[in-house]
Amino acid sequence: MVNSFEDTSSWFKAGLVFIILALILDATGFSLPYFLEEWVNNSERWNSGLWQTCTRNGWRDVECTDSIFTDTGWFLGAKILHCVGISTTILTLIVSLILLIALTNSRLTNINVTICFTALSAVGTGTLICIKMLLITPENTDFLHRYLGMSFYLCISATASLLLAWIFLMIDQRKSNS
Repeated sequence: MVNSFEDTSSWFKAGLVFIILALILDATGFSLPYFLEEWVNNSERWNSGLWQTCTRNGWRDVECTDSIFTDTGWFLGAKILHCVGISTTILTLIVSLILLIALTNSRLTNINVTICFTALSAVGTGTLICIKMLLITPENTDFLHRYLGMSFYLCISATASLLLAWIFLMIDQRKSNS
């Protein structure tokens, strides 16, 4: 059955907005080197992410190398889970747009909710692994300060957005099936 934008429920539209927000937040957080920030001294700072570690001396020199986490087992798991999460979020977005613009199908709606839950599980688990591993990393006395960075908080926000999207899609599914 062909669907029109006006006939689509507000729950579904809200879920779609949160899917788009989650995709932007997770892709940004996943790609930037700001999961862990460490101050070596008053002028030297390290920014470490899943892909690279950048050293900043003052505000001038920035030098980036492979991530300091490359040799750890949790690192690969977190990367894979975030890749799966971003991929399934994109798939959820595509299926949602098809449901919004082209057709209404209860089976496709059920599949969409399941894909969204898969994205939520992957992004959430990958972020939880990062929380656990970054918080239990032994404190190095060479650093003045160590704290979780912007990328970490973007991934937490992406997880929360996916959770809200999944809830809204579930509500829409329940209302359309009744």
